[in-house]
Amino acid sequence: MHFSTLVASIVVLALRGTPSNAPAQSRTLGLLATPESADLLQGSPGFGLPTVPQAAATDTGRTAAGTSLLDREIDVYFSMNGPAAPVAQPPVADVLANLRSTDWAIRGHAFRQIVDRSVVVPDNVLKAALTDLMQIEIPTMEAAYHGTTTLGEGYSEYVSVLQKRLMDMATPQDARIGQLLAQGAFNDDSLFVVKLAQFGESLVQTILEMSIHDVAPKRWNAYGLAGELVKQSREGQIALSSASVTQLKQLLRAGTTSNDYSDRLISVTHLGEAGDASDLPLLQKIATTDTMPGTGLVQFPIRDAALNAIRAITSR
Repeated sequence: MHFSTLVASIVVLALRGTPSNAPAQSRTLGLLATPESADLLQGSPGFGLPTVPQAAATDTGRTAAGTSLLDREIDVYFSMNGPAAPVAQPPVADVLANLRSTDWAIRGHAFRQIVDRSVVVPDNVLKAALTDLMQIEIPTMEAAYHGTTTLGEGYSEYVSVLQKRLMDMATPQDARIGQLLAQGAFNDDSLFVVKLAQFGESLVQTILEMSIHDVAPKRWNAYGLAGELVKQSREGQIALSSASVTQLKQLLRAGTTSNDYSDRLISVTHLGEAGDASDLPLLQKIATTDTMPGTGLVQFPIRDAALNAIRAITSR
């Protein structure tokens, strides 16, 4: 599959019932995926990346000339900063070295060469290289969220394809890959979360750490993963220890008492997946007393989420 055929993902504000009186910084940033990865990355809200202004593109994510956002940004970068890659090394070694660059444009260019199959890398080598690449991108995304670096829309496209490629290469035994992907850019209610749950027990500690992260979308993805892991454990799809199930449920219950609107809304929603009869009193209290208003048709979104969670639990 040629990388330039991918539709660029864009960063948008995901106003999922955000209250009108919430501070601006509490509004969530979502990541929309390419069509090839939309089945994995659909839903909202998610861990998004701030962008710099881009030239106008069509609604397919491509410019009138047919160049993807990632292609265009990398081409502009190298027109200003010199050739795309050194020529002293053999092609494969050159590409693999560029995957470790400190500059995302160089990493993105090298990844594009792999996706384009401009070079052919043995599967075992590629899997290890992309795992290391994902480890580099996690702090890059966090820096973008904190505003300490600025990334273009092409970066979102690059990360979404990287995550899909790495997920496709992984097995449930690849604990490190699962732990890295769990810290990536996706949405708490997406099919990507369902696929991530295959890593089972190896994700639990990462989820617990994410639930107290200062990057809010990481907390929300922790809630989504906690709910999905407990759900799949209950249905016999994965094996979790009783201690892990307890920890994940406690994580969700703690989220329902957060001072953050989105934390409460998302944890209540996923408690419906993970909870049991013992959670009904808490959810009933939320459904009758939560006072955070919404901005859309639903007057009290968190109350509504609690009622939906109650229905999910009592219907099982």
